Amino acid sequence: MNSSDWTFNFFGEYDVTKAKELVLSHSQEDWNKYRWRQVEQKNSAHMQSYQIPIIYDPDYDHAVGKKTEHFSKWKEEVRHIEETLQKNIGPGKILRFILVNLPAGKEVGPHRDGITHETRESLKIARRIQIPIFSNQKVFLKVKDQEIISQEGAIVELNQYQHIHSVRNEGDTDRIVIILDYVDFPKKQLLF
Repeated sequence: MNSSDWTFNFFGEYDVTKAKELVLSHSQEDWNKYRWRQVEQKNSAHMQSYQIPIIYDPDYDHAVGKKTEHFSKWKEEVRHIEETLQKNIGPGKILRFILVNLPAGKEVGPHRDGITHETRESLKIARRIQIPIFSNQKVFLKVKDQEIISQEGAIVELNQYQHIHSVRNEGDTDRIVIILDYVDFPKKQLLF
């Protein structure tokens, strides 16, 4: 198999109990504040989703995202997740960390994430990982021709740079997921 043919990598499970509490502490205003995908990217596959950035750089111009006003609330949880990734994947660092809400009955349309822009070097070596905090048995995550049910707490890496991917929430509850970029320490030296 070609190294780019893979679709998903699974790295165990994470206890999302604390993350659920933190998500529920956010207001609707928090979810509505960051709408760049809906305003600036009018035909974006992400039009039906909402996000709260914790560590983020919307242009991916920096190796490590900037800590937002929500970071202090999430600081300990980010540290715990990073420690879990270090244990399950190997030494590394979280570069970016956002929360994404895909409401019931909505979808993230088929798309492939672009990494051709010269200022997106960190994306070329980072692992894109999702950890669903709230999900249901009717949330389907598809990469290429493989589809899985989005399970709460599953640590899943997607090959979203090589393959078309999408998410459908056919359930009655919102799907809220952590999406993070994680870079292994040997690769990290290329960025800092």
